[in-house]
Amino acid sequence: MMRAVIALVVVLVVVAGIVMLQPKEVPVQQPATLPQQDAVIVRPETHVIDCGKPDYLEDKFTDKDGVTHTVFEIGSSTEGEKITFLRSPKWINKCNLDDIKKDEPSSAGKLAGLAVYSFNVERDDVPYYIFVSAKWTDTCGNSVWILVNGPEKGGHGPDAGKYEYIKDQLGYVSEKDYKLAWHPLIKEGKPLPVKLNKGLNRIELHTRQDGPRFDQIVITTEANAPAMPRLKAR
Repeated sequence: MMRAVIALVVVLVVVAGIVMLQPKEVPVQQPATLPQQDAVIVRPETHVIDCGKPDYLEDKFTDKDGVTHTVFEIGSSTEGEKITFLRSPKWINKCNLDDIKKDEPSSAGKLAGLAVYSFNVERDDVPYYIFVSAKWTDTCGNSVWILVNGPEKGGHGPDAGKYEYIKDQLGYVSEKDYKLAWHPLIKEGKPLPVKLNKGLNRIELHTRQDGPRFDQIVITTEANAPAMPRLKAR
């Protein structure tokens, strides 16, 4: 009898221990329900400008001897459709500012000759990038000054704004033979982001070297050059 009682007590103690060792259930907190939000899709923004249709053009200058020189001229060709372009003919390298050294930053924009183009953008919270479709002539005709948001009818020198320039060998076939190509505005080997105002903006092409033909300007939120040789202006 005593053994039976002892055995029963042992069983009860073991069962009680097992019960005590069971983990307590912790209530699981349900995450707060967040309001459903629609995905925001930001589409690229691209603006295409025909260089042959400037809003303002300074195309000539008169040198110290009273001789008038053409710096820029509007040309046209038929390549499936009639297109216009801006061309800087080879002109005598004299200017009313004879002491200009075009490779010095302080001389940026001081040469005669500029074309101003107006355009509207939708945003001011993203960077834009600039590409110019141009056909260089040679190593002395493979560059252009760029000025963004200068005076309405352009200007010369640092008072007009901050100048950057495009200079490269893209489109090279031989020393005096280049193909039409997209030339990016870059700095230190990277596409240069440009800050624009929402709404109206201006971009200027300024003489840096004589000879190039300029077809189109693209201002876009995409840092890659356009794939097509010519885009539909919009």
